[in-house]
This record gives sequence, C-alpha cells and structure tokens, in this order.
Amino acid sequence: MSQTSKIVPANKIGYDKKVFKANMDMLKRRYPKLHEQIKRVNISDKYGLALYKKRTPNLYIKVNGSYEPVYGQEHPEKFAIEQCQQQFKPHSKTVVFLGMGLFYHVNGFLQKEESKETHSTIFMEKDLELFKVALGVSNITSLLNKRNAHFFVGLEPDLIYSTMWNFFMEKQWLVLHARSTNYIVNEVLFQQEKDYYLKTVKSINEALFQCFVFFGNDPYDSLLGIEHMFLNLKNIIQYPGVNHFFDQFKNIPAVIASTGPSLNKQIPLLKKIQGKAMIFAPDASLGPLLREGIRPNFITTLERVPLTVKLLEPYDFGDDINFVPVPVVVPEMYEACNGQIFNCYRAFNHFRWLEIDRGLLWIKGSAGNMSYNLATALGCNPIILVGQDHAYGDGFVTHAENSTLGTRQGSLPSKKNMVKLPGYYGGEVYSTSVWQLFRNHYITDIADNNAKGVITINATEGGASIDGASHIPFADAVASYIDHRDAIDFTPLIREQHADFHVDLEQEKSRIHRKLQRAINVAERSIYDLLDCIDKVRAITEKYRDYVYGEVGIEDLDAEEIHRVYYDVEKMRVSTRPTDNTDYTALVLHVIQPYMIQYESQYSNMPEAFDDPVEGQLNAVLVADEYFVKVVQLTDIVRRNLMETQAGMERPFATVLPGQGKGANDTILWRNRFDNDFFHWRLQGEQVECQQTKKMVGGSLLIEEAGVFGTEGQVQLLLRNKNIFNPQLDMLPLNFNGETYDPANKIADINRQWQIQSFQVAGREQRDIFMRSTADDKVVLWLMDGHQPTGIYHLGTVSPQMELVAVGDFGGSGTDQILWRDQAEEKFRLWSFEAAALQEPDLEKKEELFGVDVLSLEGRELVIETTVQSEIPMEGWRYAGKGRFIQSDVDELLWQHFEERTLRVCNLQDASNSDFAGPGASWQIDAIGRFQDTSRDQILWGDNETHNLELWKLDSPEVDKTSVGSRPGSWKPRDNKGGAGR
Repeated sequence: MSQTSKIVPANKIGYDKKVFKANMDMLKRRYPKLHEQIKRVNISDKYGLALYKKRTPNLYIKVNGSYEPVYGQEHPEKFAIEQCQQQFKPHSKTVVFLGMGLFYHVNGFLQKEESKETHSTIFMEKDLELFKVALGVSNITSLLNKRNAHFFVGLEPDLIYSTMWNFFMEKQWLVLHARSTNYIVNEVLFQQEKDYYLKTVKSINEALFQCFVFFGNDPYDSLLGIEHMFLNLKNIIQYPGVNHFFDQFKNIPAVIASTGPSLNKQIPLLKKIQGKAMIFAPDASLGPLLREGIRPNFITTLERVPLTVKLLEPYDFGDDINFVPVPVVVPEMYEACNGQIFNCYRAFNHFRWLEIDRGLLWIKGSAGNMSYNLATALGCNPIILVGQDHAYGDGFVTHAENSTLGTRQGSLPSKKNMVKLPGYYGGEVYSTSVWQLFRNHYITDIADNNAKGVITINATEGGASIDGASHIPFADAVASYIDHRDAIDFTPLIREQHADFHVDLEQEKSRIHRKLQRAINVAERSIYDLLDCIDKVRAITEKYRDYVYGEVGIEDLDAEEIHRVYYDVEKMRVSTRPTDNTDYTALVLHVIQPYMIQYESQYSNMPEAFDDPVEGQLNAVLVADEYFVKVVQLTDIVRRNLMETQAGMERPFATVLPGQGKGANDTILWRNRFDNDFFHWRLQGEQVECQQTKKMVGGSLLIEEAGVFGTEGQVQLLLRNKNIFNPQLDMLPLNFNGETYDPANKIADINRQWQIQSFQVAGREQRDIFMRSTADDKVVLWLMDGHQPTGIYHLGTVSPQMELVAVGDFGGSGTDQILWRDQAEEKFRLWSFEAAALQEPDLEKKEELFGVDVLSLEGRELVIETTVQSEIPMEGWRYAGKGRFIQSDVDELLWQHFEERTLRVCNLQDASNSDFAGPGASWQIDAIGRFQDTSRDQILWGDNETHNLELWKLDSPEVDKTSVGSRPGSWKPRDNKGGAGR
C-alpha cells in the first residue's frame, strides 16, 4: 500500500492482495453464500481510506459530498478501542457489534480481560460494500474462523427478524444468555444508518423473546407438553401423520381461513372456491365455516387447554374434513373428533425422541400458523391468508361472527396496554402482545417461503399488515390464481392414505416401553449428579460463612479465588447437562430449560448488581445450590412422569369405591391409562364380578380418590386436572347401571401445588377435603356437600420440611388426624382437632372463596400438634398406606421395608407394631379396602411380572391369602426377539 495521509477513495486504492485473499478464502469456507455476495460487489467512492506510515488506516464515509472520519481525526485504532471499552459491559455472555467498520472495535473488546467470559460475538453490518473494503484492509481470518463468532452482512430490513429467529433456534445456547447481551455500536456508522440498526436491535430482542416463548418460559408449561404427548401415546401410534401428504399437492392454491373479525367478508368467495383450492383452517374456524356451508379440507389444532374440545364437539367431520392435531392437545380432542385424524408434530425434540414419524413442522404459536406451515409442507402455492387480522375488529371484537366461543374472547385491556401494529390499509391498528408475536411468526415463515418461491398473499382486507406477504384483495387473488382451475375432489386421495395406513401397535408399544426405561435411567443418573453438586457447592459456601455472618468484608477475601470459584460453579452446572444424550435433551432438558435460562441470566448479571463485581460473584456462588435443588425437583418430576407412563402401559390403576349401604363391601374401579378403559370389580371369595364400563373420565383427568362427599350417599370420584391452563378439581357421581354418566361438576380451580386427600369429621356422614399447599405451606379443610364447599377452614401453616404422610382417624375420635414427617428433625408429628373446633364462635375471617367465608383456626390453640411416640420406622422404610388391618376401630399405618420387603402395621393409639413377611420384589400394593370383610381392611397385591392378584387379610401373626385372578387390561411388552404377552 502507498504510505500517505491523503484520503483516497476506496475504489482507487491498491489493497493488500494477500490480506484480501486470506479473508476471502476463509469467508468461502465458513460463509459460502456471503462469499458469493462479496464477489459480486463493486466498490465505489462512498468510502475513503487514509493510510499512515506508522499508524493503522482510518476509514472515511462520504456525507453530503465530503468525507467524514469514522474513527476520529487521529489514532483510529485507539479511538475505536476507547469507544468500545466505554460501551462494554463486563460479564456479558453475548456481544453484538453494530457496524463493523474496519473491526478496530473488536480489538478494544479483546483487550478487556472480561472478554474471556463472553461466549459468543455477533457482527451486524448493513453495507456489503463496506465489508468488502474491510476485507482488503484488516486481516480477520482468525475472527471469521471462530466457532462462536457469527457474521450477518447486508440483510434486508424485512429479513432481519426472520434471519435472527432462525439463527437463535439453531444456536440455542444464545437464548440461554439472552439477558446477558451487550450491544456495542460504531457510533458514526450507527448514526448514518440509525433506522436500520435500531430495527436490528429490535429484531434481535424480539427474536430472542420469541425463542423464549417457543421453548417455554415456565417449566410446568414445558412439562405439560410432554405429559400430554405420553397421554396421547396410543393416538400417536394408531393414527397416520401428515407426512403422507408432503409435496403431494404441489402448486395447488391454498387458503388459510383464520377466525379473525375480517373472515366474515370473505365467506361468499370461500363458498365459491371449494374444490378449486385446498382450504385449511384452525380449530376455531370450524364452527363459523360449517354454519355457512363451507367444509375445509384440514382443521389444525395445537392448544393444550380443555376448552378447545368445545370447538369440535358439536360438529360432524364427515369423510371430507380431516383433523390434524399436534399430540400435545388434551386427549379429549381425539375423542371429540368423529372424522379422519392425521397427526402432526411441532419441531420439539420429544417428538423426535419417539422415532414415530408423523410429520414434523416448524409450527410457531397459533393454529393458524400451523395451517400455513401444513399448506407449505403439502406443496401448496400460492398460499392465501384470510381472517388473519392479528388485531381487534370494529367494536374491539376478537373473532369472526358465529365463532363457537363468541366474538369477544378474553378480557379487553386498556388502550395504554394495547400494542399498535401497522395496518393492512396503512396507519396503525390496536392489537395485543400475543397477536404481535403471532404476526412475527408469520413474518419469519413468509420470509422462508419467499426464498423458496412460494407466494404468500395476505387477503385479509383488515387488521394488521404482514411483512413479506403481498397485500391484495381476496377477489383479485381468486381471479388470478383460482378461478381458472377445475374443481378437484381431494377426499379420495386423502381417504386412501388413511385406509392404507397400518401399524403394529404391540411392537411400537414395546419399543417405546424400552425407550422409557432408558430415559428413566438417564433421569436418575442426572439426579445423582445434581445431588453430588449440591454437596460440593455447599462445601464451597461453607468456606465463606464468616462473610455471610458479617464477620469479614469482601475486601478481606481473595478476589482471584472468588473469581475462580464463580466460574467453577458455572462449569459444574454445565457438567450436569449431558446434551449429547438424546433422552436427556428431549425429555429432561426440555422441562428444566425455562428455569435454566432464567437462572443463568440471573447468575451472569449478579456481578453487575453490586458496586464491587467480586462481591456480586460471591453472592451468586452463595445461592448457587438453589439451582441444583430446583433442577433436582424438576428432573424428579420428569422421572416420575416417565415411570407413570411406563407403568400405565403395563397395568391398570385401582381406585377403591366405598361400599354403598350398611354391610356393603368396597369395590374396585380399574383404569387402564394407555387405552383409558375402565373395569368395575366386585370380589366374591375367589370369584370376581367384572364389568367393563364406558369411558367415564377424559384422558387428561386424574382420579385422586373416591368417596361419599354428599349427604345423599352417592359415591363420587374426586377428579384432578393438573393442566396449568385449567387446573381444576371436579366431582363425578358414579352410576354403573345407566348408559351415560352425569357430567362432572367443577368444585374449584386448584393448582398443582396443592396436595389433596379426603377427610372425615366426626358427626358428618360425608367425607370432606383436606389440602396442603407446597407453595406457601397453607393447610386448609373444605367441608363438602356434594361438589359444593359449605365451609372452608384455615388450619394453619407448616414449615417446608414437613412432609405430609397420611390423613386418618389414628386416635379413634371419629375426626381424622394429619401425620407429618419432620424431615429436619427426623420425627413424626400429629395434628389433631375436635369437630367442635369448627363451630367455635368468633373464628377470624381470612377471605371469601366461592361465596364461602374462610375461617381460621390458627392462633386459637384449636389445632394441637404432638410428637408421635410410637416406633414408626424411618430409614429404609416407605409408607405403603393406611387402613384398619388388625384393629377395627382406628386407622393404622402400613409400612414396607425397601430391601427386606417386611410389612409393619403401626397403631398410633396404643403404640403397638405388628410385623409380617412381605411378598417378593415384583409385587406391589394395588388397593386397600374392605373387599370381603366389612370390619377390617384387606390388601390387594399385584405382581408386576405376571399381573396376578392376591388378597391379603392380616391376622397377626398370620396372613390369610386369596388368589383373585389377574389385573384386567394388563400388558406385557415384547422382548427384542418379538415375544409378547397379554
């Protein structure tokens, strides 16, 4: 290069060919598409360079006909380094550079010691020409070659969002550190292209947020998807997938008929084009379309809430409407559909884990978007959107006329809490943050389709515009792409695919059964690793107890050691995530990821929250065990769900139904969770009267227990829905003589955090409901009359280390007591109160629920806590149930030794214990009840290998055993050689 301080236009300068070639070679290897773009770029005089004898070149940009310096008048590299270091935030995990220039800002970043803590760098440059100039001046081969450095050059403004969303979905660890992102701007270049770079920042932030939502921002939200997948396992196996239709309808026009307010105006044309175009619609559109005589080809659904069942129940699918659910919907959705079903997956790892191909699509957040992605996968082109408003209609309606759930759904926020989006006809329209997100989903998908040559037309004629789509009236779209086509009957082709589908259900069940066992083992190993980390972290924090108790200050401690420990703990967390294991990533990581993202952000930002970053690092370490404890809890929930799924495939679960009437024996209601089949048993000696009943409970509902909760004496099932979107407690009256069941009655919305058991109060014929919250440790009692609470009492609050063991009448008073295990002191404690305590005058009113006053017994010494003096076993024993096994007037506790299998019956009233030899390791207790003796309880044992059943009556020191057949609906998996047992 010539050595002069004169500003030379970039197109007139002689570049260092070695530097340029080295950069281009590396660019070709790492970013081949960008390499081809750069080859086609012509350099003009837009930029200039000033070359110095002993200094790095300076960059100039032409503004109003004259060159302005990008890096000040002197010492360009020093200028950039100072500018960068002023903007750099220590401990940032991701750094985004806006405006690359000659890459001098990067040197400032790398000179900071804290830059070693940065995991990823992202470089955004608007101008391809400037990037080419930089490639001839600065050798950035090492930067281009870094795996954690990512370059985006020359992106069109409308493509920034979709490009970054796809990028973050591929590099998911960046989402993990989203809240620890630092933007560093080249101030001159930023000011020259301010709108572009502001849009870049907004697009990156929105894309990161969308990824948060995609992966879930609540572990229990993520868990729900896995739970529903396993509840729908039979539906997944037995129904074909949309993959049978991929690319089968190439260049057939498609119309996506969503349920926005603008749908109504398009109804006449939709009627006209049936058969000439494929019509896809989300579940909410089924009602409005059918009422107008329009029969869509495909109905899509993905919501996990029970309310969506109402969108299907009233309607006849016939043989021409095909239902396409993502199998995270409630199982009742499959039951509600009377047409052909084709499964479809969202692009989640747990569906890949199944290895049952049903068609996997990058579906985003709405059923309308699902329809769009399905039409794309089937090869349809063009794809026309109608009713896709993403905004409020006139009068702030949310949905089209005749919508099954009404035209105004959800609460209307105040205008200050609404979002404004660019309108279809210009201006702005009122929307919500959720609809804004759905619109962004379309923008991403349309950008991808545009690159593939798939035409997307937004013919909504209302609501918000959608970037990337053509906006023309529906009539014009029909005239251009549909009117000239002959009508086609799509039904025979679709029916043929459904009829030709065959699957070996037993083989698939057995394969999944083996995968479940492998995943259970992985979850258990993960828990052991996490528990080991808890011990290590607590040993570390113990070293700093003097700081915790204020005996030393941060200045008295070794800063380098704290810095090292801070990163050692971070590495420890990473070491507990075996991301190369598909069982772990698909099932465990999917659930813990939302909490992990939240925690990593908090941990990374802790140093900045303190005046002294070292003190921030130390405080992050001191609370680090919280992460491992929480992840142990979440991983254990996943483990238990996997075990319950596996057990539900093998055997039915039993619920004891109390005998109705004096002298009546208890009966058993068996439920097979895989098939959701029910069997009602009455035991007569060694004979069993078995009645297979109709489906009485939807697949997503759990049976807590059965009892008589009302004065009319009818047995009712206490049902629980743990769906976080509809956490509900219901009561279902049982009647085995009729053809139909009365509908379940809702009692209340009850979250997962509540433990529930029935409770007996002396003098009341019916049973009541006892609950303990694991969130705030409240203990409450609901007095019931059928499904209606008639009295609600706050009994008190327990410490978190108190584990609820059992509820029963252990003292013979007629009113149940509550047995707690104090895990901190390894003691058992008993709560007791007299029935008269509930009638005490002047009980404090705490609140009102369901029109009933909540009265408090706390602080009145009405609830008495005592330490249990009986020899209740602790280590090596597990609680197995309660019943009146030996004495007929008090409830007794049944314990079983883990290894020796010995049974112990504990009587808390007289502090006596009775031991019995237990069955083999393959036997478990299925039920406890008065099946053949109305004075004492018997134990129903089931063998998990043979599924044979035995009824045990404990007559100390002997056991009276009776064989009573085998579990109904039980199943044994095939071995790897194909052997099977049923």
